[in-house]
Amino acid sequence: MLELIQYWMKWWKHIAIFCGTAILLSIIITTPAIMHPYYQSKMVFYPANPATNDRGVLFSEGSTVVDNFGSKDDINRFLAIANSKELTKFMVDSFNLRKHYGIKEKGYYYVGREFSSNYKAIRNDLGAIELKILDTDPELAAKMVKAAVNQIDKSYRLILSENKKTTYEILNNEAEWAGRKLRALADSLNQAKKGAVFSYDKDGNLLGEEKLRMLDKEFQNQNAYIGTLYSISNQFNISMSDRYPTIYVVEDASIAEKKTKPVRWLIVLFTAIGSFLAATIVIILLELLKHAKLSNSTMGN
Repeated sequence: MLELIQYWMKWWKHIAIFCGTAILLSIIITTPAIMHPYYQSKMVFYPANPATNDRGVLFSEGSTVVDNFGSKDDINRFLAIANSKELTKFMVDSFNLRKHYGIKEKGYYYVGREFSSNYKAIRNDLGAIELKILDTDPELAAKMVKAAVNQIDKSYRLILSENKKTTYEILNNEAEWAGRKLRALADSLNQAKKGAVFSYDKDGNLLGEEKLRMLDKEFQNQNAYIGTLYSISNQFNISMSDRYPTIYVVEDASIAEKKTKPVRWLIVLFTAIGSFLAATIVIILLELLKHAKLSNSTMGN
C-alpha cells in the first residue's frame, strides 16, 4: 500500500490531467444537447376478478362473497398481453415510433427493440401491475402508457368474453331449435284437441284422455325449457357488458416534471472513479515495466 501511495505521489500530475479530462468529457457528453433527457410515465393498477361479473355470481340467489381483485393467474394473463409482440406492434403503429425513434429499417425488429428498451411491465411487491414508458417527450410518454393499458384491457376483455360469447350463441341456437320443436308440438296438440273432450284444473293441468295429457305435458315442459334457455342466455349477455371494470387504477399516468435519465452526477462520479482506477492500473504497469528493465540491466552488467 505504501508503494502504491508513492506511485500516486510520483504520477499525481498525470493522474490529475487524465481524470480531469475524463470528467470534463463526461460533463460535456451528458449535456441535454448531446445526451437527450428521458422522462418516465407510469401507471399502477390491479386486475379485477373476472368472477365478479360472472353469470353465476350476478344472478345468484344466495349471498356469494367474491374478492374484487384478481388472482396471480389474472395478473399473469395481463402481463402476458403487456409483454406480447402484438402490443409492441400496436404501439409502434399507433404512435409512428419508427419515425419518432429515427429508425429506417423496415419491419418491427429494430423499432420493437428500441421500444422494449424504454418499456417495462412488471408485477410489483404489492401485487399490482406497473407499466412504465421512457421517452424524450414527457407528454408522449404519458399518452403511450394510457394507450398501452387501454389496449391490454381491451385484449383481456376479449379473452374473458370469448367463452361467454360461445356459450351465449350455443344457448340461442338451442333455443331456436327447441322453438321449432315447440311449434310442432303445438300443431300436434291443437290437432289432438279437435273433437276431444278435455278441461283444465285450477293449476292449468289438462284433464282428458292420457294421450292428450301426455302431449300437453310435453308441450308445457318444452315451453318451460325454452324459457330457461332464454333466461340463461340473457344472463350471459348481461355478464358480457363492457360496463364491468377489469382493472382498478391505483396511479394514473401523468406527465413527468423531472427527467429520469441520464443521472448526470452519477455518470460524472463513475467516470471519476473509473478514470482514477484506470490511471492507477496504468502507472502500476509502467512502474513494474520500469523495474523489470532495471533488473535486466543489472543482471546484464
